[in-house]
Amino acid sequence: LWRRRNVHQVRDLWAQMQENKVKPTAITIGCVVEALVINRRGEEAWQLVQEQLRCEDRKSMINTVVYSTVLKGFAVSKRIDKVLSVYKEMRANSIACNTITYNTMLDACAKCN
Repeated sequence: LWRRRNVHQVRDLWAQMQENKVKPTAITIGCVVEALVINRRGEEAWQLVQEQLRCEDRKSMINTVVYSTVLKGFAVSKRIDKVLSVYKEMRANSIACNTITYNTMLDACAKCN
């Protein structure tokens, strides 16, 4: 869906949604996070997730898929410290892990050590 280098357009669309008070869904948040991750903006994706977690009406939208996408972003950039930190937070927030979560973590550990 999102090609590399379209990150500016993603940011603009997200800002428009916020300005127009359009409430995002879990799918919308997941798409924005994925777009940031594939454009090697893992830290920015993580910041977006943190912002959503601070909003009571959006907190429940941060699910296994969103967390796993953030994990993938940090795994690709070989940030094992961030991978482990995100995983720890995921567990602390009682977010279930799935096969993709564990495969991403295993891959990160294998490539980062």
